[in-house]
Amino acid sequence: MLQNIYFYINQIMQNLSRQKQYSDELIRIEIKTIGQRLEDKGFSQVEIYESISKQIHRITKQNMIYCNIVVCYFIQSCEVFHDITK
Repeated sequence: MLQNIYFYINQIMQNLSRQKQYSDELIRIEIKTIGQRLEDKGFSQVEIYESISKQIHRITKQNMIYCNIVVCYFIQSCEVFHDITK
């Protein structure tokens, strides 16, 4: 089921990127960079996830659950957590 959710979100994000509603590449780089900085500071994976979600929430003013979903998508798709993706 989670895989189906990932593919569904992936389709939505690709469509939005094609429509130029956001820059997929820039967001991936930014999330990966934020994740690396927090990891370098000794943050746990949960703390990194929560921090990125809160930052997106502050910027977008969207419901936190949507921010969490987007962060999950980008964590999985741009390999934020090194030990999970190995």
